[in-house]
Amino acid sequence: MSLSQRICLRTVIICCAATACASPQQRKVPNSAGPPKIQDHFVLRPEFATKKGVLIAGTAFAIEIEGQERLLIMTAVHLFGPSGGLSKQIPSSELPAYISGVTLYDAFTEAELAKAGPMIDLPDASPWNQKDTGDVAAFWAQKDSNIGRAKLAQSPPKAGDAIWLAASLIDGPERDQPLHRAIVRLSKKEGINFEYENPKLNLTATSGAPLLDSEGNVIGINVSVIDLGDKIFGTATPVGLIRTLLDKALFRPKNR
Repeated sequence: MSLSQRICLRTVIICCAATACASPQQRKVPNSAGPPKIQDHFVLRPEFATKKGVLIAGTAFAIEIEGQERLLIMTAVHLFGPSGGLSKQIPSSELPAYISGVTLYDAFTEAELAKAGPMIDLPDASPWNQKDTGDVAAFWAQKDSNIGRAKLAQSPPKAGDAIWLAASLIDGPERDQPLHRAIVRLSKKEGINFEYENPKLNLTATSGAPLLDSEGNVIGINVSVIDLGDKIFGTATPVGLIRTLLDKALFRPKNR
């Protein structure tokens, strides 16, 4: 069994165990928090310019970092590999030279919004199924860009908290719905596991999308989906790992 398969199996077991251990009240009414408000043009469809042509994969979003004059465009680093249609995973240390920039489109209207780049050097970032260092990729973008943005949460969610995936789905009655509610089943520094309330969602191409708390702050980046038929679980790189990677990277002169 591959490392990826072992991690997927571990995630399913942990999530199912957490669901089974929850009280009936927790399972029926886990959290009454309402959905957050998000800005227009927040959910983005990225088109990456690479050495080998255009790569269209996953979802992206923008965040504001205190003290920074530019926005950060965030997505998942595993998209630059087989998950995004490439023959092999491009090492994180090689990505800034491999990707020259990204064009950002509104995920719902398909309108072109902005161009972003350069890519920020995050050599410690890694696909979720390889290491627990953070499945994160980031690009600079101008603050005057016509892009919605959010802020990073100050703390991770707790088990039982309601969270929302901000994403455009490719089909189904939820296609035009920007927020998709889930309940956190397990929250650790290495990752967040959660269960979607609607088990019928088609979550294709949502890797890299943000997970939000009830105040609209980013608590994680969506990195995987486990569809069990009657239940759908997800995994996210948590805000703590995102902060660690960004704090370390933004001290490097070449990333400024």
